[in-house]
Amino acid sequence: MPATGTSATPPSNTSGRPTPTVFLVAETEGLAPGRALDLPCGEGRNAVWLAEQGWDATGRALAPNGTLLVVAHDSANLTGGVGGPQDPAVLYTTDDVLADLAEAGIDVTVERAETVERSVATADRPALDCLVRARR
Repeated sequence: MPATGTSATPPSNTSGRPTPTVFLVAETEGLAPGRALDLPCGEGRNAVWLAEQGWDATGRALAPNGTLLVVAHDSANLTGGVGGPQDPAVLYTTDDVLADLAEAGIDVTVERAETVERSVATADRPALDCLVRARR
């Protein structure tokens, strides 16, 4: 899937290729290409660069009046829930999501931010998910 994003031209270096942030390059060095979501992508330079490196990358800008919905395995699922990834590095809490939004300078109105229980038919306890819904 090609990288998508806004129609603005991404920043480029002298070769005309998009220039990703230095953090993206450092964090993805040595990783096998996979799926990536660049949110909010701004001009799309990181999504374009990832796609050029073989990633299935999608860039999305947050619309001025858009809704952001994050549903992911909560970090609390490791000890209080069932199933899901067992690597804490890929789990979230609502505080993580809200801190990332604030750090990125994304001004939103949070409508819901909590850990929610999800029934798992084959387990004696629920899975715990992080749920954040915010509007811009």
